[in-house]
Amino acid sequence: RYDYIVFPNIFSNNQKNEERLDINEIIKIIKKDKRSKKHFNEKILNSKEKLSMKQLTEYNRVSGYLNKIFNRLNETYFENALTKPVITIMSTPRAYGHVSVYEVWLSEEKGRRELNIGAGTLNRPIENVVATMLHEMVHIYCMENGIKDTSRGGAYHNKRFKEEAERRDLIISYDSRIGFSITQPSDKLIEWCINEELEEIK
Repeated sequence: RYDYIVFPNIFSNNQKNEERLDINEIIKIIKKDKRSKKHFNEKILNSKEKLSMKQLTEYNRVSGYLNKIFNRLNETYFENALTKPVITIMSTPRAYGHVSVYEVWLSEEKGRRELNIGAGTLNRPIENVVATMLHEMVHIYCMENGIKDTSRGGAYHNKRFKEEAERRDLIISYDSRIGFSITQPSDKLIEWCINEELEEIK
């Protein structure tokens, strides 16, 4: 269930336009240049490699920023007690994020859980991204402390989850399908983001 990773397209709008322009330039070159097909293929391949490197660089930048946020939240709300997971950025349909029940990553001969933030949700206000991160961290806290906070395969969040989340400056609302899962940042968490000088993810 959590044994793969995809590098998503997390470019800003300007970067997407830049990507389209690069491809259009290649098409123009192909139309004008009458040399061998091999030459055309080399131009296309080189352009794709550049785009892949740009995408990987952008992924690493955002991943590093999310790791920084995790560390600060862990210190503020969990007294650095949480075992650090591997933080990933993947598309998560119908969800802002998830955390794996099992330690699905092996790092330095130790198992680590996966905490994923949905790639398509990073353009929200930073306090909402932080609230999602903190929501998943509460799940880790509950798992590490033997607190059963969900049922129905992890989909339904019970009152134990609500209590632990609200202790950490999250506002939790109820939904009949997923329980006490709908998460918003409180004013206190928003103030924390300001004090930490966190910026929007672009």
